Amino acid sequence: LQREAIVLRFDRLVCADQKLYLSLTSALDRAIKDRYGLDESELRLLVGVQPDPPDEPERPGLYVVLYEADGNGNVPLRRIFEEFDAVVEAAYEKMRNCPGSHGHVCDTGCYVCLRSYATHPYAASVDKATAMMFAGYLLGKAIFRPAIAEQEDHSSHFDLELSLERHGQVYSVRGRKGSYSASLDGEQNKVIFN
Repeated sequence: LQREAIVLRFDRLVCADQKLYLSLTSALDRAIKDRYGLDESELRLLVGVQPDPPDEPERPGLYVVLYEADGNGNVPLRRIFEEFDAVVEAAYEKMRNCPGSHGHVCDTGCYVCLRSYATHPYAASVDKATAMMFAGYLLGKAIFRPAIAEQEDHSSHFDLELSLERHGQVYSVRGRKGSYSASLDGEQNKVIFN
């Protein structure tokens, strides 16, 4: 089974909170369906797919795939890809100018501007302010506020471990294979890192 798809790659190191990539994806999904006159069931999402071959460990990605549900060619994926900047602009403007629905003010995002049937499983992680910030950043209208991933503790992987002690004017640098001591009679860095 083959399908055309649009693959969105988010940097895992700056999009550690799923609210970032799910909010933008939800806004894009809503804008694509409205802009291209698609039914709710025609465009689907796959969240958390992995590429083959996998990403480099230093730059891991988070992937979301937008694809046509039935594969009959009704979803103009190539055109959506070519007009992607306009899709982002449409998503941003739709959220910015959303009147809300059924007498409710749209503060957190509604089915008019942000949400859809396809993104319902991710509703708790979809937020209008986050989607507007991300879309606005892509358009050069807002500052991106990343969610930085916590770095792994590499303290047990050091190749070189030194301890520095000071006793009066004498500095001692100790390592696994020896030590070095010198009196402070000049610049501190020259004494320590001689």
